[in-house]
Amino acid sequence: MIDTGATSSLITMSTIIKLNCQDQIHRQTGEITLGDSSTKITQHGWICLNLKINNVNYQIRAIVVDCLTNHFILGMDFLRKYNIEIKISQQCLVIHYKHQYLYVKFERPNSARLSQQCIILPRCKAVANAVIPGISNEKKMYLNVIDQRIQQHKRIRICDGLVNVKDNNIQLIIDNPTTTIVTLPKSMVVGTVDHLPTDVYCSTLFSSIETEETYVTREEEKQSMDLHKTILTLAQHLGNSQLYYQQVINLLKNHIILFDTSQSRIIKTDIHHVINTGNHSPINAKPYFKTIEQRKNIQHEIDNMLKAGIIIPSHSPWSSPVVLLKKPNGEFRFIIDYRKLNSITTKDCYPQPTVEELINRLGGHSWFTKLDLKSGYYQIPIHPADKSKTAFITQDGLYQFQVLPMGLMNAPPSFQRVMNNIIGYNRWDYILVYLDDILVFSHSFDDHMKHLQQLFNVLNTHQFTLNLAKCSIAQQSIEFLSHTITKDSIVPSKQRIQAILDMPQPTSLSQANKFIGKIGWYRRFIPNFAQIAAPIHKVTNKIKQKKKEFYWSEEQIQAANKLKRVLTEEPLVLKYPHPTASFILSTDASEYAIGGTLKQIISGQVHYNYFLSRLLTATERNYSTIDREALAIFWCMEKLQQYLGGRDVTIISDHKPLQQFHKKIKVNSKRIEHWLIKHQEIIPQITAVIYRKGSHHGDADGMSRPDIDGHHNHLNVTTRSMTRINQHQSPNNDNAKSKSTNDDKELTLKYMTFNFSLERISQEQKNDPEMLRIRQQLLQKEFDKKNYVIENDVLYKIIQLTRAHTKGFVDSIDSR
Repeated sequence: MIDTGATSSLITMSTIIKLNCQDQIHRQTGEITLGDSSTKITQHGWICLNLKINNVNYQIRAIVVDCLTNHFILGMDFLRKYNIEIKISQQCLVIHYKHQYLYVKFERPNSARLSQQCIILPRCKAVANAVIPGISNEKKMYLNVIDQRIQQHKRIRICDGLVNVKDNNIQLIIDNPTTTIVTLPKSMVVGTVDHLPTDVYCSTLFSSIETEETYVTREEEKQSMDLHKTILTLAQHLGNSQLYYQQVINLLKNHIILFDTSQSRIIKTDIHHVINTGNHSPINAKPYFKTIEQRKNIQHEIDNMLKAGIIIPSHSPWSSPVVLLKKPNGEFRFIIDYRKLNSITTKDCYPQPTVEELINRLGGHSWFTKLDLKSGYYQIPIHPADKSKTAFITQDGLYQFQVLPMGLMNAPPSFQRVMNNIIGYNRWDYILVYLDDILVFSHSFDDHMKHLQQLFNVLNTHQFTLNLAKCSIAQQSIEFLSHTITKDSIVPSKQRIQAILDMPQPTSLSQANKFIGKIGWYRRFIPNFAQIAAPIHKVTNKIKQKKKEFYWSEEQIQAANKLKRVLTEEPLVLKYPHPTASFILSTDASEYAIGGTLKQIISGQVHYNYFLSRLLTATERNYSTIDREALAIFWCMEKLQQYLGGRDVTIISDHKPLQQFHKKIKVNSKRIEHWLIKHQEIIPQITAVIYRKGSHHGDADGMSRPDIDGHHNHLNVTTRSMTRINQHQSPNNDNAKSKSTNDDKELTLKYMTFNFSLERISQEQKNDPEMLRIRQQLLQKEFDKKNYVIENDVLYKIIQLTRAHTKGFVDSIDSR
């Protein structure tokens, strides 16, 4: 090897012995210092040697030393003596010999390149494979790693060492000392490999190569490849946009420590869960009896929690027993029965958001990310004074929690308080928190990346851990709280709907309550839900003491099947309210139920926002017709305030006497007058109450759904009024169904025309020949049309109201 940093040429004693010329050494013992100014090696003397290069002999004087990384080093003394030039660009030596130039090519080093991509978790070491094409099988090869500056740039550390080469492969240890994940690409050069001097004796790091793929040294480090694969999976939906895809990949990799579940972490917060039991004496319970197999399952769970630092052995005077619930897959769920402790705990009234207000906040946003906290409760600290109260007892020991356990009465509000406190600075701006789910929502992709970056920084600062496999990143349609959310609409989750469809007919009160509870989750999507479900409520309203009176007759079976059918046959899509359009609220009341439909007319199409209904109480059923109809209006407006806000709303009712009630014209009902006073804040929002005959009023008292055809500029709406539902209980009434459909199509067209803007009405009038003729005659004053007038470019027909002796304007619209 040629070394321009060596003033003299050097040769090892082992090489001299191999050449069998040790008797030619001129003995001169001592020490020489290498170029690093610190390493000293023993000198045995010097020797004169003949060196042949390209069949030309050269004489060189070299110092004999103990050992070197190379057997023979040619220093500057040799280069000067023979006027040798080093041509870096040409990768060769140029030797001036007898007026000629001799070119000697450099020998290329045996570069070691990574055979696979290598991913290293923060503060971990990985064992990686590297390929050396020039060497197939050699033992005790010397690995000379890449320059320290390159290592610093790559944020890694690799040490020189001895390796064995087998099938052109070696293994080396790579250290990641940073707090972020490091990814090294395939074919990256990690060093060079050369023969080891024979006078150096060391043991090799690895005796054999076990695999051609990268693997890691500790169990927690083995997660790195799984995490990387999960990251790629979570971003694969962005594959059509390489820019978006790479941004998401880089963001997740830079915050990979958030997804490291190899060890449990307690978040940094000043808020601790408190169990306020007042002055009550400790409650303790005996352990529930368990079989040997169950005790093994319990102990296995306890051992895992002890190892993770979630629990510790306890000497507490408090204790609660353990319950094992069998899962459908045969495994057991570990649950602590805290019912006695909860009964003496003061309730925490910290507010929690409702599902509706969370979902409604997402309207108009295009990008969503859902993050799942890994064992969210186990990341929340518990107040030191209350840890003993969490103690649980088994047949084999007593333990207590260090973190918030499941089953405590105030666990949900405590968790919500902690989350709101930590990320509350931008709560509602672009982050929603509901228990252990965090949802980030943004208008644009760039904003979304900024929002995620800010959130990840906060979560990392407070030492949160996320379950990457359960996260959904940068989606334009996302599952949240059993709903599928997009920019414009909300639909029920397909998985949740399928679970309801798969439920058998109930055979007990608890099963009936479970059925109506699950399907009631989507009542906002189901027109006239209360009426359809009324037969089921007859059963589920029974008190527990009378649960033995449970029955499930043909009436309940038909109601359950009808609810299931609605979930499958109707397009269950609700639109987010348009921010500027006014609302239309259609209400209706029957003898035993009230209901309403909230909608908007956007570009000539009906956008349904909400369906709501409920059964009347026994007292309300005795109300007069006008009172029940008014109750429907007031109840619907009160329930829909989070949608209506302060915006205008037009009421459509099939009860004509209510047309003027909002103007506080005297109504012959003290109950309505009382409601007007009670709800005086929302009355000004009502711009008009429009009467529509019951046969034309299918929205509020029957099923209705829009069937939007994207290739036409019209909207077909199939409506079925409440009266028709009662008439059509028989499945053979096909003629009635056909008539209902035809009538409803006609009614829909009338409804759509009625709700056109004045500008639209004016335009349509100008397109009608007869109306255009009347307009022109009025404008030109050719004759006096006493029955017509033009106001704000709209033609009105004047109608004489005989009973009131007043005149009123009605939009003149061709009824053809």
